[in-house]
Amino acid sequence: MRDFYQDINLLFRDLAKSDQGLAGKIEDTYPTDNTQQQFPKHIYKDMSVPQMGNIYSFNQFKVQNPNCGVYILIDANDFNSINTASGHEIGNEAIKTLLGAISDAAKRYGLKAFRLAGACCMVHAPNTEHATMFDNDVQKAVAALPLVGGKHKMSVCIGMGYSPEHAQNALSISKRGLSSLDTGVERRVNPPGAEQTLSHSLLHESPNVDWRPLLGYSEYAPHEEMEPILPKEVKSPLRSDKG
Repeated sequence: MRDFYQDINLLFRDLAKSDQGLAGKIEDTYPTDNTQQQFPKHIYKDMSVPQMGNIYSFNQFKVQNPNCGVYILIDANDFNSINTASGHEIGNEAIKTLLGAISDAAKRYGLKAFRLAGACCMVHAPNTEHATMFDNDVQKAVAALPLVGGKHKMSVCIGMGYSPEHAQNALSISKRGLSSLDTGVERRVNPPGAEQTLSHSLLHESPNVDWRPLLGYSEYAPHEEMEPILPKEVKSPLRSDKG
C-alpha cells in the first residue's frame, strides 16, 4: 500500500510540472495555517535537488511573504559547454553539486532556497545583513567546487534586490561582466568553463515604500520538512537571541 501512495505522489508531481492550470489548482488547495499536510510537500520539492523548493514552492512562498526581505537570484555560467563536452548526465550531476552547495550555504543562515529552472535558483533572506553574509559565503563555496571533467570550473552570477524583479535587474548587470565591448563587438572575457563568479547588489537603492525586513519567517516554505539546524555562532532569523 505504501508503494501505491508513493506512485500517486509522483504522478501528481509530474502532472503539476507539465500543467500550469493543475499546478495553480494544487496551490489553491495548499493549507495556509499550521495544519500543513505532508502530501503537497512532495509536489513542491525539486526532483533533482530535494532540499530546494521548485517554482511552485517559490510562488507559494511569495504569496505567504509579500513585499519583504531580500531576493538573491543565482544563475550558473555557461553550463551548456559541460553538456556539450561531457554529456547531459554529467551536466545534471554538476547542477546537483552546484545547487547543493548553494542550498547548504543558505541553510547556514536559515534562508529559503528554490530552484527555478536548470542551474538557476532564487534564495530569500529576511534582511540585507543576512543576504550579504550569504553572498560572501556562497561565492567561496562555489569557488571550492571541483572541476567538472577535470577542466570546467563552475561559477555563477548573482543579483541581489528587494524583489524578484529587482534581483533580476541586478543579475543582468552581473552577467554583463562576463563580456566586454571591443570596438563595438561584444566578446567573452573568459573562455567557457573559465568564467569568474560575479555578484551585483542593488541593495543600495531605495526599496518600495511598502517593503520591510523580516524579523523571522512566520511559516515554512511549502517544501520544507523541519527547521534547519544551524551552528550556534550563526545568528538565525528563526532563532531568538536568548539561548
